[in-house]
Amino acid sequence: MKILLSPSKTMNAVTAPTGTSAAPLLELAGSLADRVRSERVRSEVRDWANWYDCSAKVADAAAQQWSAWTPDSPGTKAAWTFTGEAFGRLKPDLWTNPDGAEKRLRIMSGLYGILRPSDSVLPYRLDVGQSLGGERIIHTWKEPVTNWLHHDAQGCPIVNCASDEYAEVIDRSQFEWIDCVFLQTVNGKTRSVSALSKQARGAMARFLANHSSSDPEAAKTFTEEGYRFHASESESARWVFLRKP
Repeated sequence: MKILLSPSKTMNAVTAPTGTSAAPLLELAGSLADRVRSERVRSEVRDWANWYDCSAKVADAAAQQWSAWTPDSPGTKAAWTFTGEAFGRLKPDLWTNPDGAEKRLRIMSGLYGILRPSDSVLPYRLDVGQSLGGERIIHTWKEPVTNWLHHDAQGCPIVNCASDEYAEVIDRSQFEWIDCVFLQTVNGKTRSVSALSKQARGAMARFLANHSSSDPEAAKTFTEEGYRFHASESESARWVFLRKP
């Protein structure tokens, strides 16, 4: 199986180990970075902030990252560099089956398209929902990422722990596809709490990446953080995991 996980907006390259492989779609990432810089070369901080829908401080830092980014610069391992809720649960330093994780886990990316855990990355800020030249980045990546993953998967199932937005990058009709959905019971109501669901996606990705079996059915034994597979709410391609208080 292959496991998909979304990236995070936040990255920390200070403590992450040096990357040991090049991103598989690095040439396309370089072209995309050139497009960002070309389109926004005269942008002021407030323009970056409007484009990102973020604070001026965050936008200024992102603009500086684009100035420093080159495809040939040495970077750090992707799974160690992304931070945030999901990656706090991914815990690559504690992987018990690092070779299995390297083979199974794939991290989506607005800039790089798709990444393996040890692929080299530099800090950037770019979501697939953003647009360049009137085209959403989701559509920029759809064909190349789908084609690469199709070759990478070699017919094995895809277990999707990524967000809906990042999963949209891939033409799922090309794969045996399983969505993992995480729900929580809060005040007697069952719903998805964003932060908790992100944490669960990271925990599930770690669980499956390190599992002794490469069969997606292993996901149904996931019990971390109080989750249980909820068979009555699940479908063949949509597996629901419920966390009760």
